[in-house]
Amino acid sequence: MMICADVLGPWWDVEVTETDAETGETVTRRDQRRLPQFLRDVGEMPWQDVTGQPSEEIVPEPGVCVWRVWATREQIAAMESSESYVVLTETEVSGAFS
Repeated sequence: MMICADVLGPWWDVEVTETDAETGETVTRRDQRRLPQFLRDVGEMPWQDVTGQPSEEIVPEPGVCVWRVWATREQIAAMESSESYVVLTETEVSGAFS
């Protein structure tokens, strides 16, 4: 059984390496993506940025975002135990995420 949860937490700053299609040059830059840090710690899971959805009751501050994640019970428990992230809602779902 999977859990669908909305999670509030900080952005994750990552280093991105890309190849320019026109010049063929490889460019490395810092990118502030809306990807939670706990993904590295508790394993990959499907996620969607839902910060801008009008249904969200908490409007995040700059540098903070809301994600909808599809995770296992163990992954949700790991998020709930983190000081950086707040699980706003959670619902059991069956089958694939949407």
